[in-house]
Amino acid sequence: MDLKIHLIILAIGFLIILYNVIMVFYTNVPSVITKKYKIKNIIKYLEEFDVNSNSIIYELGSGWGDFSFAVEKFNPKKITGYELSPLHVTYSKLKAKLIKSKACFFRKDFFHENISDADIIYLFLVPKIVNKLWLKIKKECKPGTIVISLSDEIKSAILLKKIKTDPKKDNSSYFYFYQV
Repeated sequence: MDLKIHLIILAIGFLIILYNVIMVFYTNVPSVITKKYKIKNIIKYLEEFDVNSNSIIYELGSGWGDFSFAVEKFNPKKITGYELSPLHVTYSKLKAKLIKSKACFFRKDFFHENISDADIIYLFLVPKIVNKLWLKIKKECKPGTIVISLSDEIKSAILLKKIKTDPKKDNSSYFYFYQV
């Protein structure tokens, strides 16, 4: 392969790494892609919580929007994703438009947004942010709101259900279900 092509690939790789490092400092949360099988697994369990055409769903720290796109199968009333990364939001908005999804994505800090109408909230963040967010959720959301956290327990909340993200693996992470 030509040296110029190698240098271009190296420069693109460097820019991607630099972007991710900057976003970690800006958001305090690393960008981690949730594997598709984990999303499929959580969708299977969501069916137990009567998700329907009246449901309002939020994905806080929506990343690429995978959860938001997956819950579309329930035809909820509203799907909203909040994400601080401009790259992720642009991608999610473009994908939503291309697949004619009702999911809406915003480059906003969910700590400053009204989520009081939520029926279901999904988050995959870091413990420090999850615990701070739980305080907002408890204060703002109506009783009965379901909160699903990937990998991070909320110590001050009452656990409804804990399921492995991959039932076939002993060292699997977990989805934690809570209710306001």
